[in-house]
Amino acid sequence: MSAQGSSLPRGHAERVGVLLVAHGKIGEAFLEAARQILGAVEGVATVCVRAPVAEERVLEEIEKARKEVDQGRGVLILTDMFGGTPCNLSLTLLGDRQVEVLTGLNLAMVLKILASREKVPLAELAQIARQCGMENICLGRAILEQGMSGGGQESSASTRDAERRK
Repeated sequence: MSAQGSSLPRGHAERVGVLLVAHGKIGEAFLEAARQILGAVEGVATVCVRAPVAEERVLEEIEKARKEVDQGRGVLILTDMFGGTPCNLSLTLLGDRQVEVLTGLNLAMVLKILASREKVPLAELAQIARQCGMENICLGRAILEQGMSGGGQESSASTRDAERRK
């Protein structure tokens, strides 16, 4: 387990803090990709969960990182997989109304969160991120086939919705 974060300078804009808690170095990889696309980001940390897991120590690491990124508007914790150790440990922090946990981490979700977290409150940000994450899970063949039949962007959204229901 390891934590990586970015310190917050004095006078920073209030925004929802972000914590990526995931197996191995997945969270670090997503954060690095986001930095390549967006440039420097603040108020974001990662906790890497590696086997063998000492749950008590990992939970302490998560709590420490949560406090580091909390800027007064709450913290959105993103985990890689529902039911995994990173998620299960993160869910124990939901007693705090200033914490939300969102599972199924993907890059589109991370980018949307980082672009929106100064504009909306925690609960709304979590919903926006969830929607964005789902909308960016697509079957390439279905999109191509829909595109070849003359469908536009609305058709692609319909295709994604239909695929999700299957």
